[in-house]
Amino acid sequence: MSDAMKHFRVRMHALHRVLVAAARQRVHDIDELARTNGAHVGSAHVARALATIDAEMITGRLAGERFALTHDEELEEAALRARGQLPLDQLADEAELEPFEREVLLLCAAAELEPAISTVLGYLQNDLARRRPTIGLAAMLTAGFLAELPMRRRMLGRLGRLRRCGLVRVAATGATEAEDELVLAPRVLDAILGTAPLHPHDPLELVPAPELVAGAPEPAWRERTAAAFATGAVSIVGVWGARHAGTEAIAHALASASKMRLRLLPALPAAPTASDEVARMLLEIGADAGELGQLLWIDTELLESHVAALDVLARVQVKICLTGKHPIRSSALLAARSYDEVTLTTPSCEERRHAWQRAIPELASDAAEDLAARYRLDARQLLAIARTVRTADQLAPATVALGARCGEVASRLVRKRSHSFAHVIGTGRGAADLVLAPDLNAQVLAVASAYRAWPRVRETWGLDFASAGLKALFTGEPGTGKTLAAEVIATVLGLPLVRIDLSQIVSKWVGETEKNLEAAFREAEDGNSVLFFDEAEALFGKRGEIRHGTDRYANLEVSYLLQRLEAHDGLVILASNLKDEIDEAFMRRFHAILFFPRPAEAERRRLWRLALPPSSPSTADLDLAAFARLDLTGAGIMSAARTAALRAADQGTERIAPADLVYGIAQQFQRESRLLTATDLGVYARYLS
Repeated sequence: MSDAMKHFRVRMHALHRVLVAAARQRVHDIDELARTNGAHVGSAHVARALATIDAEMITGRLAGERFALTHDEELEEAALRARGQLPLDQLADEAELEPFEREVLLLCAAAELEPAISTVLGYLQNDLARRRPTIGLAAMLTAGFLAELPMRRRMLGRLGRLRRCGLVRVAATGATEAEDELVLAPRVLDAILGTAPLHPHDPLELVPAPELVAGAPEPAWRERTAAAFATGAVSIVGVWGARHAGTEAIAHALASASKMRLRLLPALPAAPTASDEVARMLLEIGADAGELGQLLWIDTELLESHVAALDVLARVQVKICLTGKHPIRSSALLAARSYDEVTLTTPSCEERRHAWQRAIPELASDAAEDLAARYRLDARQLLAIARTVRTADQLAPATVALGARCGEVASRLVRKRSHSFAHVIGTGRGAADLVLAPDLNAQVLAVASAYRAWPRVRETWGLDFASAGLKALFTGEPGTGKTLAAEVIATVLGLPLVRIDLSQIVSKWVGETEKNLEAAFREAEDGNSVLFFDEAEALFGKRGEIRHGTDRYANLEVSYLLQRLEAHDGLVILASNLKDEIDEAFMRRFHAILFFPRPAEAERRRLWRLALPPSSPSTADLDLAAFARLDLTGAGIMSAARTAALRAADQGTERIAPADLVYGIAQQFQRESRLLTATDLGVYARYLS
């Protein structure tokens, strides 16, 4: 028998004594109860049930004595042999159960494991069909005096920890709440017996995290507001600002200072027509938080189109913390309750550096400054990075600097799941893959360097040039490396590259395009991503005269983009084959405008070497310099090499022969509506069919 089972059996000794005591106190009139109430419960039924319980467990002083389910010496010995906490105690401690709640947990387990116990429970409830403990019976079974019953019934109600933590649920409802039958939730019995782990918790309750409290901004305001919370001078607080500005940390800090726990919102319906249901849920969760003495934390971004539902909280006496990027002030709520608020500014580069070093003290100052320039993270994300890095160091010795490891983890952490109109492009290609003229190559890498330096120039030096972030425009013919340059910049910065799918973002419905664009910009801000618009002229095109009704809305889209682009606190890259089609108002907003020409012969030679590296199965004496004289873009060269490789593989040869390569080039010329002549191919003209 396992220690967990021994533990359970020892606890059952005390439970048996309690049940037998309760049963014997009623044995003298059981036959009368059966006759008058018509219940099919007689003394013989109970006698047989009690007879199955070990005689050692039912002897002793029974009548009129209160029996608590206490430990025995054997239990302590079992715990010592287990060299740690036994499953039943561990489960109860994790759920923070009171002694009475532990008794109920054991009572429900006994009802499932021992038929005799079920029979006795049916007898005590005057109905053998009711073989589970009810709320009323469980509350009364070990109570010492009547005054305990109301408190115990509340502990077994919907807001009691047993039910909030998912350990016990109502199996059958009765005429009153006291007659509701209780049963263990799935997996709880296995956890009690030690056969399966279980970590109970209230999914809507949050204990303030000391790590978040330590890094919360606005300490003077928090101290003042927490004191007002304690005296009741303030009951609702609004904390407005970006998530990485510290809104979550302030919610934790207020709860900690007020010695309260946080109550979270459950999942809310997304349909705009569900406002009544959202209002009902807010009213219920507010009442729950008030009864539990918790601070109700509402992230207003979760409400979306149901902001008006906040008005119902004016009817509930509960302390509330509202957080969100933009202020949302309910007139009904503010008229009925005392309110205070703070608007957080975006943390400066210096503040972000301190946050990095607070989360990872061993991080060098220069490394922390570089990470602060690239990433805008909240306190919880920094804690996640710190733990991930330390875990990796324990599993394997580090081979790169701590700053580089933190950057790698951060780049994975900030990568979010994109909407259908935004796709994350893999940024595995680095500066070595960028084949451009030396001057242009340097200008591309300078965009990444400028983005790293931008926070220092703007915040430390105070040179604010109106635009919140950096924007770049790449122009040139298709296939000249614009998209690859954007990927390289994202790789150098260690940030995800989010490409906007114009076919999904543009809508025929008025206002939908702007709504999708706002979601794209917000996603890039939340995910610390580089935002990339390919074929940008489709969205950023010139505004024209209003001749038709649709022209007015098209102009509104461009005007919206002008404002949103300037307000975006990040890096945005636009790529276009038609620079002249871009509205002139955007030009002054670009930090860099780079033109990507068709590659010269020197660049084409490097591109051919990348397309057909020494490891590829190509003919050893292949003269790539001869092919480099052909006027092809980088994308054209890669396409021709791919076509040649496919042709060689299809024919079953082991190498890419010159004839395959000439075929691939001819196909590429044909796709570009160009004529490939024998003069162009030189010594390889004989392979041109």
